[in-house]
This record gives sequence, structure tokens and C-alpha cells, in this order.
Amino acid sequence: MKKLILLILMVGASVNAQVGIGTTTPGAQLEVVGSVRFSGDLQPAGDSGLDGEVLLSNGPGVAPEWGVRFLNPGAILGVAKAVTTTMTIDPSDITTYTIADPDIQTYAVASWNWDDIVVLSGSIDDFNHVTANFINDGTEWSFRINNPTTSEFSTRLVLLIFY
Repeated sequence: MKKLILLILMVGASVNAQVGIGTTTPGAQLEVVGSVRFSGDLQPAGDSGLDGEVLLSNGPGVAPEWGVRFLNPGAILGVAKAVTTTMTIDPSDITTYTIADPDIQTYAVASWNWDDIVVLSGSIDDFNHVTANFINDGTEWSFRINNPTTSEFSTRLVLLIFY
């Protein structure tokens, strides 16, 4: 009878046991303190993923998923800079501005919008004809603003640079 009780206690303890490697007080079912080296597949839920996929966390208490790096919906690579500059856009004029960027990468892209548009002369409707083109030449951002109208504007340009 003693052996049976001991066996029942041992089985119950092993079912709920926590294993620690490098620690005597594990805080999870398996806790490793130190480096881990895999010599085979890493297969969460039996899935080793596809070529080119990375393991993505879904937060605490939720299983990770395999996904394509940098193409996950809602993911932002990172906003490296948010540049705001105030300018006057003269009528019938093409103006070029440059922004030096020591962190620029050839694959970086920029998104922009106008903020606080003030009509100095003419009509706000003319502002719909103002265009801006951005160029990443690998050392700086150049943006060329074309105002083909007879109206003059003062505005802030907000430029977000993504790497």
C-alpha cells in the first residue's frame, strides 16, 4: 500500500512539475536561464513555418505564429524621422527643398501631407493644383514643389520617413 501511495504522489508531481535549466526556481513549465541552441526544427503547434517566414509574437499568453517579415498587416517598420518645415509657395513657381539625412537608406520611403494651409493671395481651390515630388538620392531627401497657379500659400509640410 505504501508503494502505491508513493507511486500516485510521484505521478501527480511529475504531471504538474516545472523544469528549470540554469535555475532552481522555474516560473514556467520550462524556464531556461542562458543560451539555447536548436539542432532541429522549431515547431510551435507542430508547424515549422515556410521558407522566409519568421516567428511572430502575439503577446503574452497567446501562441506565436509564422509570418512574412515586414509584410504583416498593421506592422510599421519604423518611423525614422518626422520632419516639419514651414514654407511659402510662390505663384507660378517651382521650388526645391532638401533635407540631409545621415540615416537614409536607398529603400526608404516618405509619406507627406500639408498642414496649416494659409492663403496669402488667390484661392484655396488653387491649392489642389500644387504638387510635390520626393526623391531619395541615397544622401538626402529632395522635394520639388510646383505651384502652377497665381495663388500664394504659406503652409507646413509634414514629412514622415520610413525605413
